[in-house]
Amino acid sequence: MSKLINFIIEENGALQKTYPFTQEELSQLPPTLPSSLLDLYKSNGRFTLQDGRLQTCHPIDFKGLFSIIFGNDKIFNKDNCHAFAYSAFGTIYFYHDIYGCGEIDLINGYLHNTNLTSPTKTTSNLENTIYLPFALDRESLDFFDIEDAPLFSRAKRKLGLLEVGECYGFFPALSMAGLAHIDNLKRVKAIEHLSIISQTQEMYLIDSTGYGVSNIIRKIGK
Repeated sequence: MSKLINFIIEENGALQKTYPFTQEELSQLPPTLPSSLLDLYKSNGRFTLQDGRLQTCHPIDFKGLFSIIFGNDKIFNKDNCHAFAYSAFGTIYFYHDIYGCGEIDLINGYLHNTNLTSPTKTTSNLENTIYLPFALDRESLDFFDIEDAPLFSRAKRKLGLLEVGECYGFFPALSMAGLAHIDNLKRVKAIEHLSIISQTQEMYLIDSTGYGVSNIIRKIGK
């Protein structure tokens, strides 16, 4: 097994609900992806981790969504950003051809990419940035309700395990005055749900300065 696959298993346990890519899907993988991620795709395709807290995806799955999110942005677009994983609540992890791994939090309307916003912290090896989502602990992959209590375990008990291609979504959406409460969660098709959310939420590039503080740099799409 490759170094990346070994790391994923060590951090998250065994791969679950594995669906290998078809030959057509393999031929559609962007050639600019890190070799370790390409190897992961070729050997495993789509799969879930930690009972669905995190799962991989094909970059092409999110191309349409990225067109909506990025619009005419001068740095981010559907061709230089490649989704490769997302969380149970819809945080998307992508690889940027120049700046490496970033994340899109559609619920809160934030995009974060450390190599872009904090050049003093920039790594010379962009390939290593794809380890980020697979190194996150359970709390980081969870979502917290209006009483600041984690939702994933309760959502799993109430709604069942997520299948590949699904996520948990709030109805009504939090961007439409919905509340982060277990009773408002549903199991949904991730791409369809996130596409709807993206049209109700403005996105901003942020820079995390530590201690839970984030500064808004600019609006995405401008």
